[in-house]
Amino acid sequence: MRLTWLWYGGLGSGLLRLRLRLGQEQRPFLATTLQQQGKQKHNAGSAHGRSLRRKLDRQDYMTESEFNELADEVFKRIEQALDASGTDIEYSLTGGVLELEFEDGSKIIINRHGPNREIWLAAKSGGFHYSYKDGQWLSRRDGSELFGKLRELVKLGSGESVGF
Repeated sequence: MRLTWLWYGGLGSGLLRLRLRLGQEQRPFLATTLQQQGKQKHNAGSAHGRSLRRKLDRQDYMTESEFNELADEVFKRIEQALDASGTDIEYSLTGGVLELEFEDGSKIIINRHGPNREIWLAAKSGGFHYSYKDGQWLSRRDGSELFGKLRELVKLGSGESVGF
């Protein structure tokens, strides 16, 4: 009597099967267990696929080019508001990063973070991440709106109100 282990997989099924050869007779060994595991993995993959499709179908999903267009609008809006306000706040836009500098040397830095489709805001008081949802840039951490938070931080830095 000869014992031989055979490993083979079905091309279409992607399942791995193990058989024990006893002479000329082949008997399935653990095939049922492997098939069940394969089905569980397949079902998990299907659920993941449905989840991904739902994510892609959501209205708040955006492409990189859509994100860049919206981020450009944010920077333009901030620059226009600062110019119209007549405040003595220096600002510069370089490579997707907008720096606001106040008389005391403190800064607010606003930049785009493409991989997460977020606008990031950094100031002495901390960092804030804003995602675009329902026509607004909202923080997931505290629910604040980007321009409202910026208005608050500019008031703290300059003592003046700017309407963004």
